[in-house]
Amino acid sequence: MPPLTPQLGLFDPQVVRSAKLQRITEWPEQLRFPINFDKNKVEDTVLNDIRLSTSPLIITGFTSLDYLIDFVAELDAEQPYFLA
Repeated sequence: MPPLTPQLGLFDPQVVRSAKLQRITEWPEQLRFPINFDKNKVEDTVLNDIRLSTSPLIITGFTSLDYLIDFVAELDAEQPYFLA
């Protein structure tokens, strides 16, 4: 089995250097490509998308199921949603 190498983060020096070499100077907008950085959180962007959607499609793994149940329980009663 090959040796394990750690996964790089978006802001690790190697990634930043590579982005500069490729003349990438800005990340896409938070709403288009959400990342956890500074005050921005992926969670805020995704939950807002779901709240504003009239028919969201949510696919979750078992580990996220309790979080999803809590989220749906907090929705307004008048907000349309479909659970299957």
